[in-house]
Amino acid sequence: MKVTLIVAHDYDSKRKVGFHYWADYLVENGHQVDYVSVGKSYLFKLFGRPIPNVRNQWIQLSDNLSVYNWVSPVHPVANHPVINKLSNFIFRKIPLHFGQANFARLAKSDVVIVESGIGLALIPYIKKLNNKVKVIYEASDRLKTVGAHPYVLEVEQNAKAVLDFIRVPAEVMLDDFQDVKNIPVKYIPQGISKVAFDSNHSASPYQTKNNAISVGDMLFDGELITHLAEAYPDWHFHLFGRNAKLNTKLPNVIEHGECKFDDIVPYLKHADIALAPYRNAPNCEYLSQSSLKILQYKYCNLPVMAPKFASSESVGFFPYDNSTSAVKAFSDAMTHKKESLSNEVLSWDDVLDKKLAVIHVSVN
Repeated sequence: MKVTLIVAHDYDSKRKVGFHYWADYLVENGHQVDYVSVGKSYLFKLFGRPIPNVRNQWIQLSDNLSVYNWVSPVHPVANHPVINKLSNFIFRKIPLHFGQANFARLAKSDVVIVESGIGLALIPYIKKLNNKVKVIYEASDRLKTVGAHPYVLEVEQNAKAVLDFIRVPAEVMLDDFQDVKNIPVKYIPQGISKVAFDSNHSASPYQTKNNAISVGDMLFDGELITHLAEAYPDWHFHLFGRNAKLNTKLPNVIEHGECKFDDIVPYLKHADIALAPYRNAPNCEYLSQSSLKILQYKYCNLPVMAPKFASSESVGFFPYDNSTSAVKAFSDAMTHKKESLSNEVLSWDDVLDKKLAVIHVSVN
């Protein structure tokens, strides 16, 4: 079986997502994988952001795995009502720069799994060349919630007509696709890399006691971290993520930046409290089920402190809705015994197996 994965994350990215583990799982079982990273353009240079050194060409990493880092001339930026009409005209040309030879290659796939975002723009071209390709849409985020450009919202709408299955990582997101009538839309919970946790027996990386951890920077609420750090000066707050930073530095807040996932695992396993400091945003309640960091926290049996919209009623969650209740929630989390939390979550392999079963395909 040949499977194409289309995702915003480079294959060698420090931050690992489900697509990385699915690629490895498929390759290990003898399937051919084309891994296509999207969402970057030469405009990145204007914003001081890096682009891959090897780009717009296929890289053969093994007999069964090939990688393509697509860097287009432009990408959707400058979201402004006055200029969107002109910019959308330009952005609609983006897929044409992917190249006919690449479209022909991907059209030979048996299955294509595409992440929410600009990668959806490629799907109609692939389907036009081979309508038998089964396309799974991995609707990992609500595009409006993460501030996607109107062109990307348009791309998602256009792709719906040629999809074969839509997987959502939170039950509440099923309502987002009520206009889709001809294909299955199904909730499948998120997964984690259990092997990474189970095989890691590193000693605690912490030099002191009382350590709280926050992983990731999506909707990162720096003000909350500042408030907690000032309220609990005898605690240390470890932040992981490229944009997980405070405007004003504090001695008990350690900003680790973006790190390799394997390097973060010991910090997760030996932390005392886990934080999911999401800022409120429209329609973000899906994070209570879709948040990868929360699943990782649960698997490590950590008490989880999160805003009410991203919390669960499960044992071990300590919700808050303002700075005052956040201080109380943190205090309650201190006294919670880690052993009482549930760690029953899916692995990434489980998630892929469940997705492929919907379109009657199997890895094994």
